[in-house]
Amino acid sequence: MTSVLFYSIMAMYFIVAILLLFALFSLVMVCVSWNTDRRKRHARWLGLSLLAVSLAAAATYGAIWYVWIPLVGQEMKVEHDALRAKQFSETTIVKTGDRAPTFKLETLSGEVFDVPQRDRVVVVSFFATWCGSCLVELPHLQRMWESRKNDDRFRMLVISREETADEVSDFLDSKGYTFPAAADPDRFFYSKFALESIPRTFVIAPDGTIAHASIGFIKDDQHELEKIVDDLLASLSDLSSEQN
Repeated sequence: MTSVLFYSIMAMYFIVAILLLFALFSLVMVCVSWNTDRRKRHARWLGLSLLAVSLAAAATYGAIWYVWIPLVGQEMKVEHDALRAKQFSETTIVKTGDRAPTFKLETLSGEVFDVPQRDRVVVVSFFATWCGSCLVELPHLQRMWESRKNDDRFRMLVISREETADEVSDFLDSKGYTFPAAADPDRFFYSKFALESIPRTFVIAPDGTIAHASIGFIKDDQHELEKIVDDLLASLSDLSSEQN
């Protein structure tokens, strides 16, 4: 489909070029025949050719920006999603619906963090300070933390893979991130979730199962992540209301 559209757009460019040449020819003929009766005829052809150039250029612009670019973007997204799904399938140890690994670790602030946590929704995200996609995701995680940190039913832990506590602390301070974080210099905790590739984000439901697992990061991921978290928090609220 995109190849057919590509050649169609190339043909439209060719038509615009031909019309421009005809308009230029008409302009020359208007100048040459300025003092003759043929001037008006050439002037009409010049006007018509300029109108045709404008219409053809507008059609070409519309085809590129409203058809070609969206279509190419859609095809690229499909290919990216397929590659991402393949990578996720081949490198992920725990997936949606699995039991979450059980562990404890000390955060940079000295708090002991338990995974999973009963009656709490826990977000665990693995990153590294050198990872480009991670650097794009972290500001979104910070905003997510800021908007939910006062909810006792919500916990977040961002873990740096293969970096020391000092390196992670210096990085977070330089960026102004305040979410709970920890270092995993030996990949001990990361290896419970996956074999390779970051960023990785997991949502652990109050019952200890993986409610969401993702690899990499694109903007739509954050909307999906927040919806899943908020739906789980809402279900906790509903359960609490029923018990009361």
